[in-house]
Amino acid sequence: MADCNARKEGEFVLVSGNTRPIEYHLKYLGGKFDANKKEWSLPISKEELVMRLIGDCQEPFCLSSYHDLKESEVIEFVERQDWTFAKTMPQIPHWYIVRKHVGDDEMFNSFVMYVHRHGEVSTRCGGRFTRKYMTAGEFYYWTMDPPTFPANFTELVNRARLGDDVAGVDRKAQGGSRNAIPEPFPEDLKRFVTAEQWTYAKTMPTWPHEYVVRARVDEKLFVQMVTHIRANGYQGRFYQKEITYFEEDGLVYWTMGAPLNETTIINRCRKEDTFEARSANGTLPG
Repeated sequence: MADCNARKEGEFVLVSGNTRPIEYHLKYLGGKFDANKKEWSLPISKEELVMRLIGDCQEPFCLSSYHDLKESEVIEFVERQDWTFAKTMPQIPHWYIVRKHVGDDEMFNSFVMYVHRHGEVSTRCGGRFTRKYMTAGEFYYWTMDPPTFPANFTELVNRARLGDDVAGVDRKAQGGSRNAIPEPFPEDLKRFVTAEQWTYAKTMPTWPHEYVVRARVDEKLFVQMVTHIRANGYQGRFYQKEITYFEEDGLVYWTMGAPLNETTIINRCRKEDTFEARSANGTLPG
């Protein structure tokens, strides 16, 4: 980002917090201002405008305010949003959010920057653009813009479930993993899972497992653990239900997939008691 700014210093002056160059530079590019619509139109494409602004800089960047998000902040952000199903594209099941509905430009910019920086590269749209697809929790996310577009130009972010081949990448073929190398529990969560009193699920004797309840444990550690499971887990199933599981030290942890603020229970069982293991061993309850 610093190199991009230095390389273009003096060539374009940008209004702080605005998403477009100031009037002088728009006029220089041949732009015309529509007083009725109160917007600029340019005789060149959006792609060409961006390339004139950034030249050969290939790093994701943003022309207005944003901040670097932590993984936990990303999970919390996507859990809070009201995602709209794309009904006009039923053959490609996915959801989306729109900048104006999020209502927080800086946070939206920050999320777009995270997607562009941490996503996996895939070429779509007949090879015209290279996009990045970023995984978080049970979904992966992408924008319709190339990763070198300014984040504040992006108006929409999409997401689809892991395993759906929207991005041209079969996630299930990769074992359903969110990360190539999942992060183990940090020390505070290791102490948490060891110290807490897990309750045996007596109402489901054919599926031996135990659980902790949010209201009975440390709130911060509970949220941290749910976030860790969803960010580092793998996609599995319990019969027809898709669930994100996280395995460590022979134990498998999961939640039922409700939004973070509605999640009240964390479950765990031995690896050999999971649906996948029992299905493979032929020991499913009759």
